[in-house]
Amino acid sequence: MSASVAGSGLVAHLIHDTRAMLPLAGVRNIKPRARRLLFAAEEFEVVLQISPERSANRLRVMGQVTAVGAPVVGAVVRICSFDRFAEQVSDENGEFRIGDLPRGAYWLEIATGGRLIEFSTLDLEAGPTRWMNLHGRGTPDALR
Repeated sequence: MSASVAGSGLVAHLIHDTRAMLPLAGVRNIKPRARRLLFAAEEFEVVLQISPERSANRLRVMGQVTAVGAPVVGAVVRICSFDRFAEQVSDENGEFRIGDLPRGAYWLEIATGGRLIEFSTLDLEAGPTRWMNLHGRGTPDALR
């Protein structure tokens, strides 16, 4: 995915993934409907929530972009796969929602204030979800 954004590009690092959390011993667990992820890239933080749509095998990605704790208004959020492209602009709370995405591998980037934040590839195929680096190789050690 490419974009013409002046300034330096940032790589978002995965800080937290609810899928990587171990179940609590002795506590009855149910499978959560949504997966939540937290990323950081310098002064930016991005929270993503991935949850199923009503239609089978469809997903929605909701999130919030902040910089130094304040919402980023007007950030352009792009998500694409080999055959799909969606774009959304964050609102006054820094929030965005992109829905009706089929399962598959996606690239995510956020452009704001002349900065481009790039994310690892998100693989939402059936089976375990895994993150790959920008070159499509491997899974971060924290999630192995």
